[in-house]
Formats: sequence, C-alpha cells, structure tokens
Amino acid sequence: GAVYLMGRPLGQFARRQLAGSLGFLAQDQAADLPIRLSDWLLLSRYPHQGPWGRAQPQDSTRVEEVMAQTELTALADRWTSELSGGERQRMALAGLLVQAAPWMILDEPTNHLDVHHQMTLLPRLIAASSGAGGALVMSLHDVNLVEQFCSHCLVFIDGAEPLAGPVGQVLTAQSASLMYRH
Repeated sequence: GAVYLMGRPLGQFARRQLAGSLGFLAQDQAADLPIRLSDWLLLSRYPHQGPWGRAQPQDSTRVEEVMAQTELTALADRWTSELSGGERQRMALAGLLVQAAPWMILDEPTNHLDVHHQMTLLPRLIAASSGAGGALVMSLHDVNLVEQFCSHCLVFIDGAEPLAGPVGQVLTAQSASLMYRH
C-alpha cells in the first residue's frame, strides 16, 4: 500500500518538510563520514535552516543544549569515526532531538546503550515527540523497557497471530511464555 503521515502520503511532502516532520533511527549508525560530532549534529538542523542550509545562531544553541542533555559535550570535537558504539548511538539519538521532528520511528534505539543512557534518553525522546503533538514508534526487544516506556505494543510471535494493544493487556505471563518459548 501506501504510507501516510498526518493523513497525507509521504510522497506528497517536500523533502525539507518531511525532514522537519519525521525522524528515523536505524539500528546501527555508520560513522565513516569524516566529520566532528558537533558538526554532524548541526546537520540534523537542516529542516530548520535557511534556503542555502546556513546554520543560524539558534541552530548552534540547540546543538549545545542537546549535547549537554545527552552527555556528549565532552565529545563535541571528536571525529564520529572515533566514537564507540554507545557514543555513536547517543549521537544519533541526539540528532533526533536536534532535528525536533514530532514523528519518530526508531529501530532498537537502546542498541549499545548502557542502562543509565537508556533510562535518560528514552524519556527525552518520548517527551520531545509527544510535546510536539507527534508520536514515537520503536522496535524494542527488551520487554522491561516496553513495559516502562510504552503505552501500546505490537508483539510478533513465530507461528501465531500478532498481539496488539495497550501494554498492560498484551504483556502477560501467557504472552511472555509464547514470546520467549519458555
């Protein structure tokens, strides 16, 4: 079929408009672009910049705020290729916060993150999305994180119909037994 955002097919959005509305995080972040972390984050402000993509003072201010919130300030001048897996994941999540798109699709956003960063970054992303009138959709394999941070879930179980609905109704002892085959 078709993919719609706010009642419109994605193909009807101008690229800059779509970039300002929809943020996406892949499971793994490539870091082979020779760029410093702070400059990479500034690129995430593209939808909000002028016609020639010039960064404005408010763009740099937003990058600095998000680096502080995501504990990346000390890494601002590091090359992205020098970052660890967890640092790259924090950089990618910070990029979403800098982008400020109300609708977000995240594939394993906690990949490579320690517990501290899982517990601080997921609430920030959820608040940013819901505060902007959007929604956050993410794939997670950690049922504890689903239970703690999600309102609804969709569970795929081999050989069975998917389960969907509010987390409290879907994540039961019976469904967990099916999911984990244990």
